[in-house]
Amino acid sequence: MTQSFFCPVCVTNWSPHHTFDGACCECSTGTRRVNAAASPDADARHKAALRKRIDRERSAHKHAQFDAFYAERERAREVAAREVAAILRALEGDDEPEQHGEAAA
Repeated sequence: MTQSFFCPVCVTNWSPHHTFDGACCECSTGTRRVNAAASPDADARHKAALRKRIDRERSAHKHAQFDAFYAERERAREVAAREVAAILRALEGDDEPEQHGEAAA
């Protein structure tokens, strides 16, 4: 008889290549080794679990890219706002000596 890994949560016997370091590929709980064949639907459920995992990883990657884009955009906006404020302060500073010079003359 072949060995498989039994998940008590999913009530499925997984083949050794279906598990992720001994954890169930569907629910990530621990499995225990049993002397039984893999469940008949184990292959299809394993493929579905892999698709879910890949989709989750892609989604997480997209969210990370989105967060990085907006963090950079926000940083650039703050730099631009500081530069504009510095330019405005410089312009205000240029106007004041001329006014004082005109008033003194």
